[in-house]
Amino acid sequence: MNEIYLTPEQLVKRWAGLVTEKTLANWRHIGEGPKYTKIGGRVAYPIELIEEYEKKRIRNPESIR
Repeated sequence: MNEIYLTPEQLVKRWAGLVTEKTLANWRHIGEGPKYTKIGGRVAYPIELIEEYEKKRIRNPESIR
């Protein structure tokens, strides 16, 4: 299995700068945000978990009615 990981910088780019690296660091500190791992002391976000995180946050205003 070839796991693909994103760095915090890459994740910020993926999300078009809607969050900052500082926000990601704060989320990690308080246990919020997407799941991550540390490899060699560096933070890495498995792309599979990022995609899950994104899907869980899709909102459909039509379903509220």
